[in-house]
Amino acid sequence: MKTKRWFTTVLVLALAACGDSTGPQDPEDVTFAAGLGIDLAQMTKLPSGVYIRTITAGTGTAEITPTSNWAMNFKFWLSTGTFIQQGVLSSDDCVPSCIQGFEIGILGLKVGEVRQIVIPSQLGYGEDDHPSGAIPGNSVLVYEVTGVVVN
Repeated sequence: MKTKRWFTTVLVLALAACGDSTGPQDPEDVTFAAGLGIDLAQMTKLPSGVYIRTITAGTGTAEITPTSNWAMNFKFWLSTGTFIQQGVLSSDDCVPSCIQGFEIGILGLKVGEVRQIVIPSQLGYGEDDHPSGAIPGNSVLVYEVTGVVVN
């Protein structure tokens, strides 16, 4: 009888741990899929909590500012390694809909620069699941962006 109670207690605790009872997640709180190549110790932590790392240096002196027009290629994953989307974004796209962590992470990006950006959940989509169903609440997000135009 003791064994059955012990097993039931362990099972209940394990199931409770599986529920989404966590609050906002910082990049330091998660384990990144190995394929993402994330090493927070090799990245720059911005005051906002967003992490950035330049993979390939850009060219020229033009860089993204809060008021510049830009276009870039992007790839987007969850910290688990789940691929979400890739495509092209521009400053026109971001006026109504870019997440705050993305806007912070691209500042200073130069033409041709390839940058990795890791965004804490509170600067991403927050605690609610994304309406698409592809992004759970409190997800740390990973982007790889390439600056293609800055003016």
